[in-house]
Amino acid sequence: MLKIKINKDKIIDYKQENGLLSINEQEIYLSIIPTGKDTFHILKDDKSFNAEVISFNEETKTFRFKINGRILEAEVKDRLDLLLDSMGLGGKESQKISNLKAPMPGLIAEIMVKEDQEVENGEPLLILEAMKMENMIKSPGKGVIKSIRVEKNQVLIQF
Repeated sequence: MLKIKINKDKIIDYKQENGLLSINEQEIYLSIIPTGKDTFHILKDDKSFNAEVISFNEETKTFRFKINGRILEAEVKDRLDLLLDSMGLGGKESQKISNLKAPMPGLIAEIMVKEDQEVENGEPLLILEAMKMENMIKSPGKGVIKSIRVEKNQVLIQF
């Protein structure tokens, strides 16, 4: 499931399972046909739409679309983003950070930063293996690495 914020105010729940698409728990039927590199023709409820992807920021998961001449901005949150938000680890670049704790028990597979290194919001810090999966832990904000610890039940990174 995805949560999509459109133009910073309208929030929709998007789900696609078994070939069925639902928005806010209502099934919808779309036909999307690529017409170019970043352009598409969409049919929904016998209405035709021309869509173009203007820009995409992979780090922030934000899109800018032009649909029938109207510009829309969309911010997408996937399951991991929603989980981090629920644990209080999601947030904006401007939030002050001081410590990073593991969001779940696991084994640290790789540390990608070092002490005294400056990091930006969303920059990869380490890989945590948990439940047979590798989880990329990214910086929740901008800061400087003060210390790194890999002991059980300890703060992993202090900013």
